[in-house]
Amino acid sequence: MAAVGRMNVIRHDQENENLLAGKAKISKNTRPRAALGDLGNKPTALTSKTAANLAVGAKPKRTLHRTEGTSGLLSKQAKDNETKQQKKTIDMGVVSEALESCMFATKPSDVIDIDKDDHSNPQLCAEYAQEIYQYMHQLEIYDPTKEELQLIGVSAMLLACKYEEMYCPEISDFVYITDNTYKKGQIRKMEGVIFKQLEFSVGKPLCLHFLRRNSKAGEVDGVKHTMAKYFMELSLVDYGCMKFLPSEIAAAALYIAMKADDGSEWTPTCEYYSMYSESKLLPCARRLASLITKTLDGSARLKAVYNKYSTSKFMEISKRPCLTSSFVTNLAAEDLQQ
Repeated sequence: MAAVGRMNVIRHDQENENLLAGKAKISKNTRPRAALGDLGNKPTALTSKTAANLAVGAKPKRTLHRTEGTSGLLSKQAKDNETKQQKKTIDMGVVSEALESCMFATKPSDVIDIDKDDHSNPQLCAEYAQEIYQYMHQLEIYDPTKEELQLIGVSAMLLACKYEEMYCPEISDFVYITDNTYKKGQIRKMEGVIFKQLEFSVGKPLCLHFLRRNSKAGEVDGVKHTMAKYFMELSLVDYGCMKFLPSEIAAAALYIAMKADDGSEWTPTCEYYSMYSESKLLPCARRLASLITKTLDGSARLKAVYNKYSTSKFMEISKRPCLTSSFVTNLAAEDLQQ
C-alpha cells in the first residue's frame, strides 16, 4: 500500500510539471498583440523595433468616404443653417418701411405722417396706431336707453366702481342713494342688463384718449392741449353733449383751442387722424362754445371745472382772454339760434 501511494504522488508531480511546461511554451511562442498591446496591469513602453515598424512598414490608415446619402444629408444641414443665419439677419428697417407703405397706402398726399419718427419705439405701436384708433371709434358708438334712468344710473355707478375703484361700495349704499326706491335685487338685475348690453366690454374710450392723438397731429403746445381738456371737462356736466361721441368732443375741443388761441387752421393732417372735417365739428363746437361763455358770464351754476382750471397748476386756462374772442362768442351765438 505504501508503494502504491508513492506511485500516485510521483504521477501527480509529473502531471504538474507537464502542465507548467505547456504554459511556458505557450507564453514563449505567443506574439505580442499588435493592435492593442499586451494586456496586463503594468504599463509597457513602446520598443524601438515596434516604433520603426510603425514608422516604416506600417500600412496607411483607411479613410472613410462619404456615401451619396451622407453627402446629401450634410448639404441639407448646411442649407438649413444658412437659412437660419439669413433669418437672424433680417433688416428691421425694411420691415418697418413695408408696414408703413401698406398702412398709409390710402393716405392723402397732403397729410403728414405723424408716426414716422416712432417706428423705433415698440411701446408706441406706430405700425398699427391708425388701426387702433379706428377700432376705438367703433367702440364708442353706444345708444343708451331712457327708461328707468335712476336705476340705470346707480347700476352703472356700481359697475364703474367695480371697474375703477380699489374698494367698491356695497349695494346697500346705492339703495340709500335712491331713498329706497329700488331694492338690491333690482340693482343687480339692471347691472346684468347693462353688462350684457355692453357685451361685457367696459373699456370704452374716453375723450382724452382721442385728444392725445389729435394734439400730436396738430403739433400743438401745452397751452392748447390743456385748453382742450378744459373744454372737454365742461361737457361732462352738460346733457346737451350726450349726443356727441367722445372722439367728436375731443376734436371739437382742440379745434376751438387752436382757433381761439392763435387762429391755427384745422389742417388736412388733423382731419385725417381725427376722422372729422371742420364742417362736421361745427355742431359740437357750437355747444362747447356756449358752455364756455356761460361759465364766463356767470350764468352757469356749476363752477367746479372753472375753478379747477383757474389755478396755476393748469396755467389758469379758464381765465385766458382768448376765451372771450369773437370766434368763441360767434359760435355760442349760433348755438343759441338753433
